[in-house]
Amino acid sequence: MNIGQVLDVDFETRELQDTQRNSDNGKQSFCRNKTKICNDAVTTFQTARSGGIWHMRAYVGDADKYYQKSLRTKDKASAIDKATLEHAKLLVLKSEGKAIFSPTVYKAVEQYLQHRYDYDVQMDSIKVGRLSTIRTHMNWFKRFVNAEDWPVMPAKIDEIILKPRNFFDRNPAIDLPN
Repeated sequence: MNIGQVLDVDFETRELQDTQRNSDNGKQSFCRNKTKICNDAVTTFQTARSGGIWHMRAYVGDADKYYQKSLRTKDKASAIDKATLEHAKLLVLKSEGKAIFSPTVYKAVEQYLQHRYDYDVQMDSIKVGRLSTIRTHMNWFKRFVNAEDWPVMPAKIDEIILKPRNFFDRNPAIDLPN
């Protein structure tokens, strides 16, 4: 049993029910049926919408991110085996110095531009002005791909309500001067 796990007991049959949830401090969390394996380095879990499919999550300290993957199984024992294998693959990639996560668009563009400079400009295949044009196009590409780059202007909605004052107090057709 995990600390903080909610137990559902049927007192008539005296059996422990499968609650399909795991609770932290009394609050229901996103992950259900959490199981920590590999010296607490990997967590296997199910979600409310996964349909019983198990997932795994492991923290990668170098990238300061979590690696998460669907294990594509509904069997807990099989999920633990697959998660252990995935963790071993992560450790191998880390020891070989290979990237676990794909680069961001910004990093890929910078690597591409550096490659074009190193191999094309240095070898006189293209001129520096052409590289400047390529850099400009790639900056527009980065802006197109990532909508968060576009400046978002705050919109302030002003409301004007016109209320005529003393308009219906009297009827001008009746109150005509003689």
